[in-house]
Amino acid sequence: MAGLSIATLPQSIGAIVFVSLDHFLVTLIAVCPLALFSLNALPKNFRHWFNWLFTVLALIASLCMMNKVTVSSENGLNQASLLFVQMLIACILAGSLGRNLPSLIKRLQWQSTDNENTAIKLKTRLGIFLLAATVIPFIHSQFLVTYHQTQFQEAMNHQRIEKARVYARDWSRLAPQAKWNSLKVITFYKDLQKQCDALKQQLSRFGSEVRPDQIGARIQMHLHLDQHENAIELIQPLLNSSQAALAWDTYGLILQREGEWGESLDAYSIALKLWQNKAGNSQASAGQTSAYRGIALAEKQIGKTEKAEAAYQKLIALAPTAENHFLLARFYEEKQRSELAMKHATRAAALAPDQFTEPAQKLIDMMKTSHFGCFRIYRSSQPGTSLQ
Repeated sequence: MAGLSIATLPQSIGAIVFVSLDHFLVTLIAVCPLALFSLNALPKNFRHWFNWLFTVLALIASLCMMNKVTVSSENGLNQASLLFVQMLIACILAGSLGRNLPSLIKRLQWQSTDNENTAIKLKTRLGIFLLAATVIPFIHSQFLVTYHQTQFQEAMNHQRIEKARVYARDWSRLAPQAKWNSLKVITFYKDLQKQCDALKQQLSRFGSEVRPDQIGARIQMHLHLDQHENAIELIQPLLNSSQAALAWDTYGLILQREGEWGESLDAYSIALKLWQNKAGNSQASAGQTSAYRGIALAEKQIGKTEKAEAAYQKLIALAPTAENHFLLARFYEEKQRSELAMKHATRAAALAPDQFTEPAQKLIDMMKTSHFGCFRIYRSSQPGTSLQ
């Protein structure tokens, strides 16, 4: 496994084998020049038995590192195919690099006595290929760490337990020592795994009979587990009931998770009208807030910027919370309206400093370095300049 270890020195081997197919492809492309260079530099009589030996060792190591959670029972064929590709690439990397590198170094040393200029050129190429095989996978893995961290945080914020579990698992494989809220990510993964198992057991105890007093709890559990089809089956009979406003609101949420933005906009619009007809209801304000938030996001994704901004403004007028101010700040940041983005980010940090000070500062710092409106941000942040 020497070659595989060299090619992925900053990472754990387990992360390379099981986290994502795109990381394998990046790693494979990065080490291909080194593998081909090694093969061409070796005497032919060394190649055959080294090839079989290290390929078998790579296969055994891949099988030993296999984790039960890698294979999904819901989509076993797809996951099995992915595992086959992963193990195949692991074999290629270990078999081609691991068997060749030590012999290659000896061959370079031997050639240096015969042709010093050729040896220098070969050593230079070897150094370049080794650097590429190490640095490129490392940079890509850091990108994946940031991506998994962001997705994990978003899933936790939206109580998507199953999604958070998957991202925590992959994040911990890429960065075994990573922490979130002062605890190791692997600890969160284990806790989330237990929560998912408990939710599935609870759903199985409900049985096939749908009791009216259990529908809300069952829908919520399916949403935690990202079992959207099951949740929709329970929601559909409620769309014309006395709970229609909440049902349409939840239906809009599920459609957004599925990427059905147009249908989601329709669902949230219906929910908003129903909530507005219940002005005296204690849930009406919270319901309208949820509907406006969903409408704004759907309008933004569809590309209707002005309507999205209007929905966000109505959301702020109805519920001027730190979370909603930060949503509007992110909207303005995406549209490169830096001064307004800074205003609402600062407001969010002022309303909830523990939760939004750091995200708001990161957003402002990002705008300073990436937007042409950075001068206005700098000017607005000067002492004596009001953001209100």
